[in-house]
Amino acid sequence: MPKKTIALAFFIPLLLSSCGSTTETVKTEVARKSVTTETVKLDYFTERVKLVGKVAPLKETTVSAQVAGVVKSLNVNIGDNVKKGDILATLDFSTTAINANLNNAATAYSNTLTTYDLAKESTKNDLENARIALENARINKENTYISTEKQLLLAQTQLDNILTQKGNTEKTTTLSVSLATKTRDQAKTALENFEKTSKDTLTPTKGDTSGLLSNTQVSMENALITIDSAITQADIILGITNLNKGFNDSYETYLGAKNTTLKTLAENNFHKVYNTYHVVLDAKNTSNGATNIRLADIITLLNESISLYDSIVSVFDNSIVSNQFPQTSLDALKATISAKQSVLTQTNSSLVALSNSIITTRTQLETALTIAETSLQNAIAGSISSLDGITGTETLTRTQLENTIATVKNARDNVDNALKIAESQYTSTQAKLQSQLTGVKSQLDASKGQKDLAGIQAENGLIRAPFDGVILTKTVELGTLINPGTPVFTLGDDSSLVVRTDVNPDIIGSLLIGQEVTITKDSKTFTGAISLLAPGSDLLSRMFRVEIIFHDTVQSKEIFHIGDFTDVFINRTISDTKSISIPFSALTSDGQGGFIVSTIGTGNIATGKAVKIGAQNESRVEILDGLSEGDKVVISGALNLQDGDVVQE
Repeated sequence: MPKKTIALAFFIPLLLSSCGSTTETVKTEVARKSVTTETVKLDYFTERVKLVGKVAPLKETTVSAQVAGVVKSLNVNIGDNVKKGDILATLDFSTTAINANLNNAATAYSNTLTTYDLAKESTKNDLENARIALENARINKENTYISTEKQLLLAQTQLDNILTQKGNTEKTTTLSVSLATKTRDQAKTALENFEKTSKDTLTPTKGDTSGLLSNTQVSMENALITIDSAITQADIILGITNLNKGFNDSYETYLGAKNTTLKTLAENNFHKVYNTYHVVLDAKNTSNGATNIRLADIITLLNESISLYDSIVSVFDNSIVSNQFPQTSLDALKATISAKQSVLTQTNSSLVALSNSIITTRTQLETALTIAETSLQNAIAGSISSLDGITGTETLTRTQLENTIATVKNARDNVDNALKIAESQYTSTQAKLQSQLTGVKSQLDASKGQKDLAGIQAENGLIRAPFDGVILTKTVELGTLINPGTPVFTLGDDSSLVVRTDVNPDIIGSLLIGQEVTITKDSKTFTGAISLLAPGSDLLSRMFRVEIIFHDTVQSKEIFHIGDFTDVFINRTISDTKSISIPFSALTSDGQGGFIVSTIGTGNIATGKAVKIGAQNESRVEILDGLSEGDKVVISGALNLQDGDVVQE
């Protein structure tokens, strides 16, 4: 019978004994009975399983012998704490080949080391002699290089002085030629600029606001204004264009009264002036308004305008009949024409004078250019003459330097060759001696290797701790003859502890990795988690190994020690479906082997319900029938209740 059934078997008689025979009593008004209740809910029914665990290290290993021998000493006992590298036990193999090998290897190494030291000393002396010969060759080279460097420096200094003199002369003559060239270029540029502005457009050079060309430009602009005014006045008289036709109507009939030919000539002259004027204006207004007028065109236009007015005067003098046209009007027209003629003549004279000034200026600029060209040629000739003399001296000095360089090269080649021979001899001697020394060193290394190997074998006779920990087991005693691989100790790492316990097959299936576990010792409780579930059971016990790690590793190490036994509590789910469970205290006996649970309904009235019980754990029992989720059951005070009692919580 499982423990849960036995527990219930003991618990049920206790309940039954609490129920005696009932007696008839007279109901009286009593106070409400105090009870404690619990609301029923569905949940997985679990039981708390108590197991016995043993504290063990998370990491442990078997420490075995590496070589055969007799156990000479055991330096630790079970439970001792050791550090990594501590000697746990020693083996004695003085009667084995290991000891003989160690002694022979040590003797051979000592002899070879002596031979190596002697060879090294001999090699050192021979190499030093070769080094001295090499050093003498280097000193001789250095001295030769120093003396020849002085010869080169003297010859080079002489050439440098000549070159400096030549450079100074070149600078002087170059400056002279440069200044002459600059003067020539300035004269040429001045003439070219003058030619360009005076011949093509008469546009003043940049910054020229008061010179001859600027004055000419202003005069040309004023001349155009004068010509425009003259054309307008002539149009008023002759009535050629529609602009001034109205002024002409009053005397048009009189202009050709005596001689129409003169009037026609005047009109032709007008058209000529008018057309030429507009050609000049079109040229003036091209290139975004930039002035583009030739002085000659303006003078020509002025002459044509004077001829126009001469033809108008001829019309007045020879064609108009005075008795047909008022004399006062004729005199007024003549006066106007005369004034215009005077302005045109003055303007023409002014522009002609300016044109003559331009010609004079051009002549002066051409003369200045000729003088600058002559000065430049003279400067070039003087420069060539000065440099020719210095170049001859330079050639001679350079030849002397080249001869010195050849002599120096020959001397340096000799000492370089001597040094190369000394270096080659030194290298050859060094290689030869190094080869000899390497042979002896190889013998020494081989001897040392055998000695080290024997030492390692001897070291293997010392059984050391592979890490910090606690001795868990000891499997040999003093004087035991053991072979390589024989276990001597079990060492556990006590820096991380676990609890190991065994469970039966009924329980193992309900446990999970990571499941919470309670561990107790000396009334102190710790929590942990399942870290290992054995995949198979032990062949003899049929139990499954479970390993538990502590959550608080620091505090647990202060309480628990390797080998301690502990109580382990694990909650496991009994069924796969949710069910109702209540505390044992909620059950009362019905006197016939069954059980009743008091429930509280509306108005806090108690009502007993017969229930069917199922599985149970240490504090609760599963209800298979008789209760529903949400029922309120009495868990304290149920023994004194009867149906219909009013209670208070």
